[in-house]
Amino acid sequence: MKTLIVDHDQLGGPVKRQLRREKTALVVDSNGQTQAYLVDAEAYDGMQARLRMLEGIARGEKAIRQGRVFTQAQAKKQMARWLRKN
Repeated sequence: MKTLIVDHDQLGGPVKRQLRREKTALVVDSNGQTQAYLVDAEAYDGMQARLRMLEGIARGEKAIRQGRVFTQAQAKKQMARWLRKN
């Protein structure tokens, strides 16, 4: 993802159009300090989906370390029960 850095006073129509058109991230800066990042909605939704996936993987890895695992037969039984319920 490309990044465009502008001062927050410059956040006008042309900058917003460039953000949408070029799919760049916008860094909102004030006195040399990053205040916020602005991305288009599609990029944000993609980041949220990736974050949920990574959090799920982390929970699974933690369960493995804690020994909370199922055999394949147990997993099939659990999934069948879950699928019937949902």
